[in-house]
Amino acid sequence: MVDRFLRLRPAFDLLYLAQRLGNARLSRKDESDRASLVQLIEDALLNADPSDVERILPAAKIQLRELYSVQNTEKRDEFLNSH
Repeated sequence: MVDRFLRLRPAFDLLYLAQRLGNARLSRKDESDRASLVQLIEDALLNADPSDVERILPAAKIQLRELYSVQNTEKRDEFLNSH
C-alpha cells in the first residue's frame, strides 16, 4: 500500500497544481488545456494502476510547466504595465 502511494504521489502533486491554476485568469485555450490535464490526471488516478500514472507523468509535467509559464508571463506584464 505504501509503495503504491509513493508511486502515485507525483500525480497527486501535479493534480493539485493543475487544479490551483483554476483560480488564475487563463485564456480560453489555456483553461481548456488545464481542464483536459486535470481530467487526464484524475482518470489515471481513478484507474489506480501506477503504470498508467507513470505513463502520463512526463507529458503532464511539460503541459503544466507551459501553463504556469503563460500565467507568470501575464502576471509580469500586468505588473510592468501598472508602473
